[in-house]
Amino acid sequence: GTLVHAVAAATVLAVDDRVVEGGVHVALLFRWNALVLQLDDGVDGKAMQPIVRKVVKETNLATIALAVAGGKVGCCAAVPKELEGDLAANSWLQGVLAEVGGRGGGKPAQAQGSGPDVAALPKAVEAAKALASEAL
Repeated sequence: GTLVHAVAAATVLAVDDRVVEGGVHVALLFRWNALVLQLDDGVDGKAMQPIVRKVVKETNLATIALAVAGGKVGCCAAVPKELEGDLAANSWLQGVLAEVGGRGGGKPAQAQGSGPDVAALPKAVEAAKALASEAL
């Protein structure tokens, strides 16, 4: 597996692991492609961005983080260059923010935004996991 270093107080909600084929028994090969993080309440978009960038840099995993701050759900996504064609950060973010009535923007490598429907955070987390699982 991939070692994940703690870079902030958070809960890893999902790690998408996929079996990889290639001449070795597939049960022995696993590759984690995506992390979905729910950060502690109060972590805003400005604080979230360096956390997500650090996770991507250290793990080379597509990463999306969500947190409630200032009465809204903030979200930041970043994707390693080699995964941008499969799961662009801006597309991933848009699908997640749709669940909380939000908007955001960015580029295939990194995107951020927010939405007002704090009660829908669990739906946004599930959307993040589903979108990553479908794409990767």
